Amino acid sequence: MSRVRTVYWVGAVLAVAVVVAASIVALKVFAPAPEGAVAVGDTAQWSAKRQLGMAEVVGTELRGDSAVLVGSGADDLGTRLAVTDADSGALRWVFDSGMRIDSTAYLDEVGFPARHDTGGTAPPIIAESGGDWSVIVGYSVPAKDDQGDFDPTLDDVRERGIAALSVSDGTVQWKKKLPGHPRPLAADGGKVLVGATKSKDGTDKGPVTSYALDARREGRELWKHEGDWVYALAGDTALGEKSGPEYWEPGVDSVREGHALFALNAATGKRKWDLDGRYDGSALQGAVDGKAVVQVGSKEEGRSYTDTRGIVIDTETGRKAEGFGDLETDAGFFDCATDGRGLLACLDLGEPFLVTIRAGKRDKSMRAEVAGFGDDPEEVDLEAVGQGRIYLSGAEEGDGEEPKTRYTAVDRSGAELGDGFSGPVVAASKRHVAVRTGPEGGGGTVRVHRVAEGTEPPPAERPGRPEQPPLPVAKRPLWGLATGDEQPPAGKLKDVDLDRLYSVEMAAGQLLYSGETDNGTRFAALDPATGKQHWKIEGDRGLGGGAEISEFSGRELAGKDDELLLVEYSDGDSGGIAAVSVKDGDVRWKRPDAPGQRTFSHLATADETTFTVEVSTNEGDRTVEQRTEVYDLKTRRKLRTVAGTDPATQFDGTVVAERYDLPAKDLYRADPADIVAFDARSGKEKWALGDRYTDPRISRTAGGSALVLAHADGTAVLDPATGKELDGTPARLHNCSGSADPLLVCGVGEDESPNEAPFPATVEVADGRATIRLLPALSGHSQYRGFQEWAFAQYPRYEPEPGGAKTWGGHPGPFQMLDARGRPVGGGLPGAAIAADDDHVVLLAGRLGDWAGQDATLTVHRRG
Repeated sequence: MSRVRTVYWVGAVLAVAVVVAASIVALKVFAPAPEGAVAVGDTAQWSAKRQLGMAEVVGTELRGDSAVLVGSGADDLGTRLAVTDADSGALRWVFDSGMRIDSTAYLDEVGFPARHDTGGTAPPIIAESGGDWSVIVGYSVPAKDDQGDFDPTLDDVRERGIAALSVSDGTVQWKKKLPGHPRPLAADGGKVLVGATKSKDGTDKGPVTSYALDARREGRELWKHEGDWVYALAGDTALGEKSGPEYWEPGVDSVREGHALFALNAATGKRKWDLDGRYDGSALQGAVDGKAVVQVGSKEEGRSYTDTRGIVIDTETGRKAEGFGDLETDAGFFDCATDGRGLLACLDLGEPFLVTIRAGKRDKSMRAEVAGFGDDPEEVDLEAVGQGRIYLSGAEEGDGEEPKTRYTAVDRSGAELGDGFSGPVVAASKRHVAVRTGPEGGGGTVRVHRVAEGTEPPPAERPGRPEQPPLPVAKRPLWGLATGDEQPPAGKLKDVDLDRLYSVEMAAGQLLYSGETDNGTRFAALDPATGKQHWKIEGDRGLGGGAEISEFSGRELAGKDDELLLVEYSDGDSGGIAAVSVKDGDVRWKRPDAPGQRTFSHLATADETTFTVEVSTNEGDRTVEQRTEVYDLKTRRKLRTVAGTDPATQFDGTVVAERYDLPAKDLYRADPADIVAFDARSGKEKWALGDRYTDPRISRTAGGSALVLAHADGTAVLDPATGKELDGTPARLHNCSGSADPLLVCGVGEDESPNEAPFPATVEVADGRATIRLLPALSGHSQYRGFQEWAFAQYPRYEPEPGGAKTWGGHPGPFQMLDARGRPVGGGLPGAAIAADDDHVVLLAGRLGDWAGQDATLTVHRRG
């Protein structure tokens, strides 16, 4: 669907309606309702704000069973593009500007149609591509940083172009590199029009080159046209506009004196005709196959203003369509909209009249008087056209000082087909309408309602309430501890003198934590009910024999009946791994390393019977050897060495590892050659990815439940036991937390620093299946975390302003407890659950990790 709405220069405005035939039929708007009457559901099925976190929607398209929306996320942080199920609002995929759409390309905010100054919406550009519908977007490939990674924060851009994203799943169907700053403008079937501007100062304001691309043939260039915007398609005709010396672009209202409409063959780019010299100015108002409504101007000698009128022209010849003549109006505004299927409607507000044109040679154009609105015709808007219906809005006819706004649907004859719409209808399909909500004149978000033919409204089916009960947490904490200057909100504060907090878990009836102090790394066990310390190992105290816990020591829980905490230690020039009893803090054993001069070893993984050590050997800045060593937990005897691997997780006697081609210049920045799983004791390979993914890397492991795999085209969730893909998404998931029993909660986007994701995603694992759900509705939240079957997010705190508006207050609010679909099941918490037993729940506010200054607060609550 396309829409053009223009503020004219000085003078009158003209509205016209045309179709191939020449008869004009004048009819009253509110004749008896004909066939095609429509009833709208009283309750919206879903809203873009609640479902997608879109504070504002600037473009909506309903196509089949899909809804495509363009808008902005919370706090107006860039552009958001989302595709949902039209009926339920269930998200299919979503990208924010600056997110990667494939291995190198990032969604470019400049790639979307400009929004009209009048407040109307510009629909997304959709074309036929590869047997599917695709959303046409702009992309950019940023420069690389010093380590050779693409960095979208850099100003330098290596490449720009146009990409087609599948409506079904968001995958890239094709990309076309183009110079300058390209922007998609229109599409019809498989043809796509693009305008690319280029300037000497590097901005997007400069001379334009227009391109026609074939979306059915991977974006192949059909032709290009220098110097003018070619921005509309009408069958086999492409329409463009010459402009004056000032910068101008389609969709932005400006003075059009001196502009001239022209036409090209849509397949070849050869010129058909232009209106330059025939009029003092001309501009396109709307077009369908065969006919175009054009505003033209003429300026008589001695006058300082231009008279304008509307004409209908034949798009093949550029001449006036026979049998129509000129239609004149004194109105100041003029609306046209098309349904993208051959029906064009225009609103002549000077009379006012509704005029319609349908593509084809035998259909009549129709003209209908608009009635039922107030005295000022400029207050009437033509909002959308769809399914043969024209959607209008305006002040209702009456004597009241503040007349009610009226939203209605009419047919081409002007007969009312239905009303009862809660706002302006900005997009329509056979079963749904999208209704704009928010301030008059534009802005706001949209709600989607069901519609049905006839007078009986269709039933609404609102999403059910969450059935999952909340994790029972007492409001007041029993005690708490904090790093830095942080303070628990209530309860007794334990002075533990921590600079940073690394880990928190419940084991053997105790709360275990690790962190950094002035004396070095600390591991300690506390009574969860009182906070009383049971044992502590810190720095060079507790391991014995002069051994000191290594800085940033790895830590793994191992064993079953006698649960052990495995940690790394150093002892002068050597080091090793120590096993500490979780129950009493006694050191059960120490296994010293025997590294060479350039060999480094680190504790990697553990399960009930074995543990692994990652060993690497470097020469200069290259890693020349990388291996996994597997040891028996009781005897510490080496069981197996698997060359070229870096272990990531271990469960039930299986080790999953990344395999590298060596030597590698920088192992930790290189992409693995493969992901493999092998038996811990025999070393026998159980599965390998092979070439199933490009540039695979393990992002998160959750024992034997799930493995989150990052790759060039998005994210996959695998079964660690078999390597089978359980679910996938083109989105990038990172910083996942939780144990996949059944839930993981991850950040979505490119910024892999903790809590900086635009919005979260959940990964629900159950019965050998996984479901990834992106949750853009939680935009603006932070500190996403998963625990058991619950998700947690810190709610943004907003401060009220005069008039009821709310703005971000700069201080985080309480935490919400959510189900796997992002629906609240509890709230008002001082933190997110990070550990629990039958009697206690541990909540965390802040960050875990190795970064200095990352303050955190831990509170322990009764469960129940």
